[in-house]
Amino acid sequence: MSEAPVDRPDVDFRTLPEPVRLEDTIAEQAASDAPEPYVVRDTEWDYTLRHIGG
Repeated sequence: MSEAPVDRPDVDFRTLPEPVRLEDTIAEQAASDAPEPYVVRDTEWDYTLRHIGG
């Protein structure tokens, strides 16, 4: 039976992989700007939170 390889973090990064060119990459999901959130201000709730501590 052979022994399991020993985890040695000092050996893992002695050489780096070849760089990947941006032209060789593929976008998996279309990117777009996020829509503005629809927010309604509740002034009574804001007042309550502001003055709850006394």
